[in-house]
Order: sequence, then structure tokens, then C-alpha cells
Amino acid sequence: MNELVRPRTSERDPVRPRERDAIIAALRAGEVPARGLHHLVVGRGAEMEALASDLDAVARGGARCRAVVAPNGAGKTFLLAVLHRAALAKNLVAARVDLTPGHRLHGTGGQAQALYRAVTARLSTRARPDGGALPALLERVVSDVVAKAAEEGRGPDRALREHLAPLAELPGGYDFALAVEGYWRGHDSGDEHLKAQALRWLRGEFTSKADARAALGVRTIISDGNWYDSLKLLARLCRLGGHDGLVVLLDEVAVLHRIANPQARDANYQRILGIWNDTLQGGQTVWGSPSGSPRRPSWTPAGDGTPIPPLAPAWRRTPSPGTLGEECFRNPRTTVKNFCDLLSLLEQHPGTSWRDVLGRVVVPGLPSDAAGKSGDDDGLTDLVL
Repeated sequence: MNELVRPRTSERDPVRPRERDAIIAALRAGEVPARGLHHLVVGRGAEMEALASDLDAVARGGARCRAVVAPNGAGKTFLLAVLHRAALAKNLVAARVDLTPGHRLHGTGGQAQALYRAVTARLSTRARPDGGALPALLERVVSDVVAKAAEEGRGPDRALREHLAPLAELPGGYDFALAVEGYWRGHDSGDEHLKAQALRWLRGEFTSKADARAALGVRTIISDGNWYDSLKLLARLCRLGGHDGLVVLLDEVAVLHRIANPQARDANYQRILGIWNDTLQGGQTVWGSPSGSPRRPSWTPAGDGTPIPPLAPAWRRTPSPGTLGEECFRNPRTTVKNFCDLLSLLEQHPGTSWRDVLGRVVVPGLPSDAAGKSGDDDGLTDLVL
């Protein structure tokens, strides 16, 4: 398993006080910590191995699509955060985006275009792990080509055009390359307005074809209809910039299930199926790991017939439903939050024993007589430790 996603021992990598406080604060709030994730990767060996193999395949020029399906609180968002960190360490460009009612895989009112914009805004690299890496990526593409052209005594314009030729092989690639060239012209001439316009187009921020043509000479814009093709072009641009590929991580996919309009909901499901099939059939896109919910949409992945793997709880042996402790194993988020609250209480009262605080533990989801105790109004069982 990749060292970047394997937990490290405290002797080699001690938790610093500031890092500890940030981790505990995030866990108490039920959120994924922004740092120190490697301290928390426990019992996820099988998942880490599978995801690490996906990243290796992407870095070799392949394409992968994987769905993570598990109940709320099982650790899907945490797993995506670990995967994001590992992708950057492998010289991949990565973006983590939440699906929302306004950010969808398919739309007719700008929702899919908004999703593409969110991806470009959150592009991350090792040098820029918090997003906003698109300008730096463009600078690297341009500067490397120009520097090499100068060494060879060639004109930079022609060298850049030849370097961007692979983009033209994909749908929409000609205009995409023109926008990159426009960024170079603005960079070379000191025209910050031209650079900004080129960046706007590449981010999918133009809404008028006429405005885009006047600004850059292009005939198209990135829209709901072609955002996925543009994402493929973005992945290829990442490789032209010296990176090994692009990984897109989608969280909160369950929002698609809650789309009220059945036609719009089905169109989004079909988009997932199209992405899945495109990847299985060797499409050039590099797609990340959608984070799902227990409720699966009404479509079945085609291709090699491989089912979507569920995200198992973090322990090797999980009690069956209705048995003691089943809720704690099934929903680690709630368990961890309650444990952090206990730690906070002990910290506020030095000298207090945990036994004095944790005299009784409420275990939800069990019948009131599961431990030989009855009479609870809420149907919960109290256990004395």
C-alpha cells in the first residue's frame, strides 16, 4: 500500500499540539480534518489498496471510474480527502467538488457548466494543494515550451501550437488550444486583460459565444452540453503541463437522487452511466471517485459488469444488524464525535476519571430489553461500563 495513505507510527511522525487541536476540533464537528489525515487512516487497508491501484493506472495514462457507496457517517468524505492527498503526491492534478442542486452532471440551465467551473476553481497540485492551480498550470505549459523553443532557436508561437496539437484530437480541442494560446499572447505582451479573458474561457465563465469570439477569436464556449468534453481536454492539458493526469472527486452524489423532476434526475443518472462506460471503454478522461449514498440510482454499470464496491465499516468484523454495538460500527462519525466530546470534558476537568463521566452509555438502535433492562421511554438501552 502506498506510504502516503498508510498510517504512520507516533515515533516517526508525532502529532504536534497545533495539529492535534485542529484534528480534534474537526472530528468533534463531524468534519474531515484539513491536515493530519495520515494519523487517522485505520482499518482501511483493502480500500486504500484499491484506490492506490486506480491512481497508479491513471498515472500510467489510463482511466478509472469508481463509486464509493456507504451509509452516512461511514467515512466516504474522509476517504476522498485521503485519496486527494495521495493523488497530489503522485504528481496528479486533483479536484474535490460537492454536487449540489446548482452543480450537477447534467443540466439545461447552467448547472453542469457550474460544476465544470467548480472543478477548475478547485484544481490542486503539490505546489497548490488548496486549489486555484489553473493559472500556475497554464504558466508551466507556456514557460516550458517557450524555454525549449529558445534553446532550439525556434519561434515560440509555432512551438506552442505544435505542443498543443494533441488537444485538437478531441472534440472542442481547437478552441481550447486557441484559449491557451491567447493566455500566452497576453503573457508575452503584458496584456493582463487578454490573459484574464483566456482564463475566463478556460474556466467556463463565458455565457455568450459572441463575447468569447470578440475576446479570443473562438467560436464556442464551455457549456452544459460540452462540459464533459472540456474536462477531457483539461485532463490532457494537465499532462502537457508535466503532470501525470487529472483526478476528479465528487462528493454528495446523493443530491441527484433528490432532484424533483424525473426527466432531469434520469438525465443525471445517464450522465453517470456515460462516464462509467466511457472510462471502461478506454476513454481519455481521468475521472475520480464519486462518493455515493446507500440509495443507488436506477441504473446498472455496463462494460465489464464489475459492481460498485461498497465502503465497508472501518473494522474487520462488523456485528450483524440488531446486535450490541452495531450502530457504533456502522456509523463511525457519530461514535468519534461522542468520543471527542468525552475527551474535551475530561480536559476541562483535570483529575476527573473517565469512569466518573462515562458511567452510562446510550447505545441506539437496540430494543429496550437487549441487555436485560426495560422501561426506557425512548426505547434505548443503557449499558453500565
